[in-house]
Amino acid sequence: MNGIPFYADSRRSIYVAPEIAPQKLRKAVRGYIPWEADPEVILLVDDTVCGGGGNGLAVTRKAVYGKPLCGSSFAIPLAEIEVAEERNYSIFFGPHCSYHFSGLSRADIRMIGDGILRLAETARREPHAPHNPFAACRADSIFLAPFIPVEKLKNALGAYAPGTPEKDVLLLLDISVFGSAKAGLLLTQNGLCARDTASDSLRIAFSNIRSCRRNERDLFLNELPCLKRIALKSDVLQTLCDAIDAHARQFHPEFSGNQGTV
Repeated sequence: MNGIPFYADSRRSIYVAPEIAPQKLRKAVRGYIPWEADPEVILLVDDTVCGGGGNGLAVTRKAVYGKPLCGSSFAIPLAEIEVAEERNYSIFFGPHCSYHFSGLSRADIRMIGDGILRLAETARREPHAPHNPFAACRADSIFLAPFIPVEKLKNALGAYAPGTPEKDVLLLLDISVFGSAKAGLLLTQNGLCARDTASDSLRIAFSNIRSCRRNERDLFLNELPCLKRIALKSDVLQTLCDAIDAHARQFHPEFSGNQGTV
């Protein structure tokens, strides 16, 4: 079984490496698996109606990726998974994330959950990846490299950050209404790109950021609005503001700093 804790059953659209159908894998990669950053897919569940592979659940040695039939795609690093249990034909990863399967038995789902937990235990023992300076920013709508869903990243780059290489993006904040990520925030090592749902896009280098502030739901850079009506908890928005503050300080020592709320 080559250390892979899953079994294959093509009748139920469960595919295990190295026997994953190439056409299904290609569709999944185009839809929700960040192939360049995480190419070793060991489990693919095709949850599409016609078997196309564009929706489903995928597991690698680093993360779990999902794109349900209804809803936006997600990515969870294996090292952060502590729960993966079957509940009413869904796999439950915690209070903020689950995936409902349309064609699997409860035994199939328990098998997948058990396998994910075994991989998660192994991942927690392995050396950590290079530090992401925005790693402290955590919320359902925040995605950290290298686990940013492909579809969201491509949509964000096309909508408000054309020309930015995918590999340079460290954080994506999705504030779009339906989860397309065509509005939100992208952070790279050198700067940020942002687009509000009702305004033009913004691109600014960290070397040009002199102040970072927030109020209850808005983010301000250099005393000007950057994003409005952000659906983040106050402490999460503050953490994001703090991370932008800390990273910008590296580019010029005279940076005035985060002065909290406005």
